[in-house]
Amino acid sequence: WPGANLPVAILGALVLAAPVWATFALLSAAMPRTAAQYVTVSRILNPAIGFMADFGFTVSSIISIGLGASWVVTVALSPALTNAGILLNNSTFVSWGTDLNSRWGIIIVGAIAVVVVGTLLMLGTRRAFAALKWTFWIGLIGVLPFLWVLITKSHQDFVNSFNAFASPLTHSSNSYQTVLNSAAKQGLSIPAGHPWSSTLPAIVVPFGLIVWAYWSSTIAGEMRGAGSRKRQLTTMMGGGFAMFVVLFLLVTLSLRLFGEAFLSSAVFLGTAANNPLAGVTPYVYF
Repeated sequence: WPGANLPVAILGALVLAAPVWATFALLSAAMPRTAAQYVTVSRILNPAIGFMADFGFTVSSIISIGLGASWVVTVALSPALTNAGILLNNSTFVSWGTDLNSRWGIIIVGAIAVVVVGTLLMLGTRRAFAALKWTFWIGLIGVLPFLWVLITKSHQDFVNSFNAFASPLTHSSNSYQTVLNSAAKQGLSIPAGHPWSSTLPAIVVPFGLIVWAYWSSTIAGEMRGAGSRKRQLTTMMGGGFAMFVVLFLLVTLSLRLFGEAFLSSAVFLGTAANNPLAGVTPYVYF
């Protein structure tokens, strides 16, 4: 949605997500059971409706396993190798990143990821939670330096760095402008201002990222003090609001550093027929 006011969209997502967190927190405190979605719906409405709701939830979760597994390649490994290869001028890394992003690369690596995660879950809740804790801290360690760069660097710093980074790909001394021109030439039109017709639909994206703070309701029966309203509200509302703060800061600072038009152009070119930065996933530019 070119022209969307992303900070406003994120605030709108918070307004929509907060009642979801509060509802599931209170229900989980009142009925602290694992598979809380089935338990709450079956007791409040009807067991048949609860079964249908949980069956749909289960099917969607199974489908999402394949999507999440593919992201191990498309969002993590392939962009990391490609980007490292360009920065280090290492053609082997670039080749590995490209090959890994193929159909069979995604299937094989994704299948391995599913097996690893499935094995971890079978080892027990304590080990699974320990793994989640460590991956959280690893992710946070990656976010904090990025946040520091967003705060301390200027827009011109980014333009200069990007031009140096992308010059071998675009064969231009002003790759930043090349991205803008290429996107406009291929049909990207960014409306003036931030029309509500672009901002309102964009709310679905940040909402889909932060609403999952209610997910702990599915394992409410495994939590100590699960029947405590304070504990459930603190867990879900606190976790959700923390995600909102991080997302809001990252997006707002990214718009300042990278430029709104450049971000829109980079994402647009990721699926365009003629991408001057072909082979480089849009979100690794930064």
